Order: sequence, then structure tokens, then C-alpha cells
Amino acid sequence: MADDHSVQIAVLQRDVQHLTSQVADLTASVRELTAVMNRGKGAFAASLALAGAVGAAVMKGITFLFSTGQGGH
Repeated sequence: MADDHSVQIAVLQRDVQHLTSQVADLTASVRELTAVMNRGKGAFAASLALAGAVGAAVMKGITFLFSTGQGGH
């Protein structure tokens, strides 16, 4: 009887160690994914700002063309 309990305890200890290492791996993976997402958010914000600047420049150019007597007033 005592041997059965010892074997069960050893098996449970091994399983807990395995689960602990898996949790550590998952934690590292989540940190890595969070870092990648943060870089992606920064790249998206930069591209959005660039697109806004280009759009504003195009609108200024169109407004200038139509207000200089080239078909506007």
C-alpha cells in the first residue's frame, strides 16, 4: 500500500514539474506576442500619420491648382 502511494506521489510530482515548465513557456510566449503587437501598433500609427500627411499635401495641391485661375474662379 505504501509503495502505491509513493508511486502515485512521484507521478504527480513529475506531472506538476511538467505543467510548471509549460506555464513558464506560455508566459514567455505571451510576452513575446505582446512585444510584437506593440511594434505593430507603432508601425500602424506611423503609417496612418504618413498617409494623413500625404493626403493633406495632395488636398493643398488640388486647392492651389483650382484657386490660381486654372479653371476655378
